[in-house]
Amino acid sequence: MKKLLEREKLLEEEKRLGIDNMTEDEIIEFTKNRFKHLQRK
Repeated sequence: MKKLLEREKLLEEEKRLGIDNMTEDEIIEFTKNRFKHLQRK
């Protein structure tokens, strides 16, 4: 659980720092990767 929280914090940080200067494609990739763990197997 702790690891997940750390990962979430890291993602928040990345988003805050990066999304402004990302291209649309990069944002799409980033979002896909971010929610990959939620997808059904």
